[in-house]
Amino acid sequence: MESMKFSWRWFDKLKKFPIKKFLRYILLIIAAILCFVFYQLTFVWVPETAPITLRTLFYVLGGTLFGLSIAAVIGLLYDIFISRPPEFLRKKEITAEELKQAFEDFAVKTVSKSARLSKYAREMSMYLAPDIIKSGRTISPYRLICGAIMLVIISLVVITPLAIFLMLTVHILCVFLFVIPPLFLMYPSIQLKFAISDRKRVAEDELPLFALYSSVLQSVGLSLYNSLLMAIGKKIFREFEKDALLISRNTTYFYKAPIEAIDEVGRIHPSEEVKLFYVGYSSEWYSGGDLTIYLENKADDLLKDMRFKWTRYSQRASDWGEAIIALLFVAPVLLLTAAFVFPGESITILLSFLVLGIPIITAIMFSLVGLSQPASRDFLEGPTSLSIVVGIVTIIVTFVLGLPLWSVFAAGLAAAFGTYAIPIIFQMREIAREEKSLPIFLRDLTEYRKMGYDIAKGIRNLADAAPYTDRFNYLLNFIVRQLNLGVPLSEIHLPSRSWAVRAAFFILGQIVESGGGTVKCLESLATHMNDYIRIKRETKAGMYAYRMLALFTPIGLAFTVNLMYGLLTSFTGMMAPVTEVGLLPYSLALPPAFMDICYLLVVVSSISVSLLATKTIDFTIKNTLWIAINLVLAIVAIFVSTPLIQYLLESLRWTVPV
Repeated sequence: MESMKFSWRWFDKLKKFPIKKFLRYILLIIAAILCFVFYQLTFVWVPETAPITLRTLFYVLGGTLFGLSIAAVIGLLYDIFISRPPEFLRKKEITAEELKQAFEDFAVKTVSKSARLSKYAREMSMYLAPDIIKSGRTISPYRLICGAIMLVIISLVVITPLAIFLMLTVHILCVFLFVIPPLFLMYPSIQLKFAISDRKRVAEDELPLFALYSSVLQSVGLSLYNSLLMAIGKKIFREFEKDALLISRNTTYFYKAPIEAIDEVGRIHPSEEVKLFYVGYSSEWYSGGDLTIYLENKADDLLKDMRFKWTRYSQRASDWGEAIIALLFVAPVLLLTAAFVFPGESITILLSFLVLGIPIITAIMFSLVGLSQPASRDFLEGPTSLSIVVGIVTIIVTFVLGLPLWSVFAAGLAAAFGTYAIPIIFQMREIAREEKSLPIFLRDLTEYRKMGYDIAKGIRNLADAAPYTDRFNYLLNFIVRQLNLGVPLSEIHLPSRSWAVRAAFFILGQIVESGGGTVKCLESLATHMNDYIRIKRETKAGMYAYRMLALFTPIGLAFTVNLMYGLLTSFTGMMAPVTEVGLLPYSLALPPAFMDICYLLVVVSSISVSLLATKTIDFTIKNTLWIAINLVLAIVAIFVSTPLIQYLLESLRWTVPV
C-alpha cells in the first residue's frame, strides 16, 4: 500500500509538471540548432564550382529556411519571456473599439460647438437614416457624420501644407491632393451601402437553413418569433440575429405584437427573398393557413435556389479567372513592345502598370467575386505576427546575400504567406473531415430515432461506436462529456470551425429543448445538410482547372517575359548600325533596371492571380498557401527560364541561315 501511495504521489507531481513550458524550451533548442545548420548550408557549404543559376536558387531557398529558423527562435523567445510578463508589468490593453468610441465622442463634442457644422451634420444624418435602417445597424447617424467631418478637418490640416510644398517643389498637379479631404464626407454613405449589400448577401445565404430551422420548431408549436429569439447570441445566423434584436426591441419597448414586428422588419429588409419570407409568413398567419407547411415548402424552394446560385457562381468565377489570366499574359507582351518602341519611357510604362494597373484590376475582380460568391462563415485564424516576423527576417537574409531586389521581395512574401498558411491548412482539413461525417451522422441519428431512442441517447451510442473520422468522433465525445456534466445540448458551445456542423448541432439542440425531435424533422435536417455540403464540395471541384491555370501563370509569364526580352535585345543589336549612322533619332537600348522591373511584374502578377483564385475557390483569402506556391514558382521559373531562353536564342542564331 505504501508503494501504491508513493507511486500515486509521484503521479500527482507529474501532473503538476509544466510540460508545455518544457516543450517550448525544447523547441527553442531545436530552432537554434536549425539556425546553425541552415547558416552553414547557405553561407559555407555551397560549392563555388556550381552553376550561377543553381547557386542563386540555392541561396534563395537556403536563405528562406534560415530566415524561418531565426523567426522561430524570435517567436519562441517572445512567447516564453515577453508574452507572459509578471503581473506588475501587465498593462490594460486599449481595444480598437475603445479608440473608435473615444474618437467619436471627441468628434461629436467638437462639431456640436459649431452652429454651421452641427446644422450640416443634422441635415446629413437625416439623409443617412434610411440606409442605417436597411443596414440593420443600431448607430446614430449624427454621430457617424460628426466622425466624417472630424476626419475632413484633420486631413485638411495635414494635406494643405504638404500639397503646397509638393506643388512648389515637385509638380503643379499635386494640387489634386486637395481632392482627398472631401472624400471623407462620402465615406459614411459608401460604408452603409456596402453594409446593406453585405447584409443582403449573407442573409440570403443563411435563409435556406434558417427556414429549415424555423419549420422544425414550428412543427412543435414554436412560432417564427420564438425561433428568432432563440437564435440570439448563438452566432449561427448572424444576420437573422440582428433581425431578432430589432423585433425584440419593437415588441418590448414599442409594444407591438410579434407578428406585426416581424412584418415591419420584413418590409424594410434590403433582400427581396428575406422580405418575401417574412411577409409571406405574416400573411399566412393572418389568413389562418398552415405555417408549418409554408415553412417546409419555403425551405425546399430556397435549397433549390441555393443550388442554382452556387452553380452560376462557379461558372462566372471561372470565366472571370480565365479572363484575368489571359489579360496578365497579354499585358507583358504589349508592355514590352511599347517599351521597345519608346525605350526612354519604358521604366515609366512598366511602373505605371505595376503600381496602378495590376492593383486596380485585382481590386475590381476581387470585389466582383466577393459580391457574387456565397458567404463563408467557417472560422479560420492564422499567426499574423509570426508570419510578419518570418517575412522580415527572410527579406533581411536574402538582401544580405546580395540577391536581386525582386527576388528579395518575392522570397520575403513567400515565407510570410507560407508561415501564415500552415495552421490554416490544418484547420481547413479539420473542417473537411467534420463536414464529411456530418451527413452520415445525421442519417445514423435518424435511424436511432426511428428505433425509439431520444437524440441525446443516440448521440451517446454513436460516440461509443465512433464510426466517423477522428475529428468528428472528438466532437461527439466532447458533447457526451458536456451532457454527462448536466449541460443541455442547446447550451453546448461546440469547438468546431465548420459553420455547417455548428448550425446542425444548434438545430438539434433546439429540437431537444422544444421537446420535438420527430423522425420527419431529423430526415429533413439530414437531407438539407447533405445537399448543402455536396453543393459546396461540387462547386469547389468544378473550379479545379482554374486552380491549375493559376499555378501555371508564373511559369508562363516568366518564360514569356524572358523570350520577349531576348527577341527585343537581338533586334536591338541588329539595329545598332542604323542607330549609329543617325537614321534613328534615339537609341533602342533598354535601361539596365528594365528586366528587374519585368521580373517584379511577374511576381506581382503571380500574387494577383493566386489571390483571386484562393478567394474564388476557397471562399477566403486566408489560405495563403497557394500564394506562397505561386511566388516560389515565379522565383524558380525566372531563374530557370533565363539561361534556357538564352540557350534557345543562341541555338536559333546558329541554325537559321543568314
